[in-house]
Amino acid sequence: MVSSGKQNIMKKWIPILPSFFLIGVNSCKPKIKCDCSNKNVCISFTNSSGQPLDTLILLSHGVTKNTIGQLALDEKTCLSFNSVGENTFSLMANLKNGKEIKSSEVYCEDGYKFTATATKNEITIDYSNSY
Repeated sequence: MVSSGKQNIMKKWIPILPSFFLIGVNSCKPKIKCDCSNKNVCISFTNSSGQPLDTLILLSHGVTKNTIGQLALDEKTCLSFNSVGENTFSLMANLKNGKEIKSSEVYCEDGYKFTATATKNEITIDYSNSY
């Protein structure tokens, strides 16, 4: 038999327990989404290469995740993909003159945001606290 003091304590805690469960579940959901999509890794890209881009390709583990057609000089665009856990990605672009430029492979996780810039000889990628 449970004493009345213990029953009162249990009655007080029972309504609170579901709240703790919901808070725990919500903390596992992605907290950041791209402004341009519902995916969870965002790359804000600027073409500063000195000429238009014919093609911009986003690769994750060597697999094409996104391809964007022509991009004018100084034009900006958004690339995104979903990442569950640890991942890597890189960018590759074909310039109007036929030259191919690439970025290095970059580590990412769910919720990470990056800024990328195409220059004459390469694509630089930097981690960003804001998109």
